[in-house]
Amino acid sequence: MVRKGMLWSILAVLLIHALGAPQLHALPCPETYVAGAMKCATSSLYVHLQKQLVIPRVSWKKELAIFGRENADTFLRKMKGWAPSLDATPYLASSAAPMRIKTLCNFTNGPPKFVISLCDPAERAWSHFRHEEWLWRRDSAKGKASVNTARKGSVRHAGNATTPSVTSREEANSMLVESYVTCIETFVPKLKKCFTAPNGTIGHNDCFGQMKREAAERGLEDGCLVPLAGSVYKPMLDRWLTYFPREDFLILYKDEWLRHLDLTIDKISLHFGMRRQPNAKKPTNHITANRHGDLSELELPQHVQDQVKSFFEELRGWEEYIDRLP
Repeated sequence: MVRKGMLWSILAVLLIHALGAPQLHALPCPETYVAGAMKCATSSLYVHLQKQLVIPRVSWKKELAIFGRENADTFLRKMKGWAPSLDATPYLASSAAPMRIKTLCNFTNGPPKFVISLCDPAERAWSHFRHEEWLWRRDSAKGKASVNTARKGSVRHAGNATTPSVTSREEANSMLVESYVTCIETFVPKLKKCFTAPNGTIGHNDCFGQMKREAAERGLEDGCLVPLAGSVYKPMLDRWLTYFPREDFLILYKDEWLRHLDLTIDKISLHFGMRRQPNAKKPTNHITANRHGDLSELELPQHVQDQVKSFFEELRGWEEYIDRLP
């Protein structure tokens, strides 16, 4: 015989599945999002939107990073009932952000709207890797450490390991490429199994965790693993679509929207429900200035490029989500 308390618990679970997760705090939140993917020209897109759209409540910065925080509700309360209209934090790869937006926010003017910019997965992973290295060098410089230091896997989140001195920035860059190549050649075959498994996800399963532990044991840290995982788009998109309906998303491909900027701004204007600025100049192709210095000039050996492209060829399926432009 089912006890009354157990019956109510079962009914509560069924209601959550039927009606969606409850809004636990119902706090004011941004209503529109440029949610990623990281390194797919989201900063450039944000610059265009600032110039071209009438944004009711303008943020003090591009990336608020509210929903990447465990204390997101505390941060929202500190805003005391005020929230900017647009948050351009690349939340796409976050496993927690969609759930936090769904459960913490009170959207009085209709459901939240999301724009996602995707780009070539292999190029994005390499760009992400160099970006993390640039951040690590910048932070090291602020700590009065020499920027002319490097080691295998010398990205910021691995910066606690012993770092051998090198004689030049060129040598540091050469070691950086070597670390990426070694990481790719070591782990790409194993990573395929992680992401093609039935429960494959982005960086939050036992398979991926084991890869990171093995990388650390080999002195490679996880330098290439997080950038690679951040380019496996389909599981990330599927996760967001378990919290919000497909019509709440405008999913664009970077190369396409850059070719059709004016049309793209029109589509986002309609999607976000924001008017275009009446006197704004017609948008022109714009990519934010490269800030990574000589790291941006680094190239991978062709056989490694081919290996990475092959890896992503076997993890397709995300293209079907793209809202194509003419």
